Amino acid sequence: MARKPVEFHESWIVKFGLEVSTRDVGTSKVTSVLCLFCKHCGRDDGNDGDDNCCQTRKRKRTTNIKYFTSPWRSDNFTSHLKNQHMKTWDIYRGLSMEEQRIFFVRVEKPEAIAMRSFVQPEASLKARIIAKQKCDYLIDVEIIDKLIGDMLFDTTSEGDNLDDVERSKQIAMKVFELEEDKQVYVTRVKSVLKLNIIVKFVEIGVSFRQASRLYQSVKDETGMGVMGSISDGDVASHYRVICAVNYQYLKEMLKNVWTFSIAIDAGNNAGTAYLDLRMRCYFKDNLQNLHLMAMPMREWHTGEYHMT
Repeated sequence: MARKPVEFHESWIVKFGLEVSTRDVGTSKVTSVLCLFCKHCGRDDGNDGDDNCCQTRKRKRTTNIKYFTSPWRSDNFTSHLKNQHMKTWDIYRGLSMEEQRIFFVRVEKPEAIAMRSFVQPEASLKARIIAKQKCDYLIDVEIIDKLIGDMLFDTTSEGDNLDDVERSKQIAMKVFELEEDKQVYVTRVKSVLKLNIIVKFVEIGVSFRQASRLYQSVKDETGMGVMGSISDGDVASHYRVICAVNYQYLKEMLKNVWTFSIAIDAGNNAGTAYLDLRMRCYFKDNLQNLHLMAMPMREWHTGEYHMT
């Protein structure tokens, strides 16, 4: 007989220095908590009190805030505190309960406390709901196979790294699942909020790596563990999905217009030469000027090269 899941005990908040980051919208039960030691004090230098750790540690200790989710186990909290916050944890557990209650208020900067008044519970609740919303997109086979797969990963040319290219292509295309009976690909977005935030970041010109770091910063600042984490590769996967969805939209739009024109322009922003392809058509009572794609250029910006 399966054991009943352990529920979160409110007393753990003060006992282990935790902060509730998300609750279930329907039941108000705690779904994730964050470590206040990570948030306000940072992680201890060294490795479990080893004086020689700085010489043996190969990777820099992370500065990310630790989040906990169910199944709830108090020994997980203790293990994290002993491994990452031994010095502060020893001081904290020697305090009375009343002193523990005000411990993190005391160490928090006054301006940070003042900024908390700007966070509205309604907005946070809405964001949490959107964070759990999922959506599926149906993309035609030709768009995924030709425009996304073949153009991003050239597996036809000969070379020593052909196996690496093919392996990278297989990993990148995992976000698209083929439904052979309908001859369409299905791509599933697990969090609409995550997709929207990443799109906003990249729209203003940041790199995929910068977008993932900014996303982590937003998560830590808002204390919303429900946002989850995202890596550089995840950002790239999200943008492959965005590209596929946009091409599908363009295809559907072209079915409803009787003519269109192609505009070609060359640029050299950030030291990288590229050829910009745009499409212009009349749709929904407006003249649409839409970006199709940008291709790298390694030759002179001549009309002859543009045509080839």
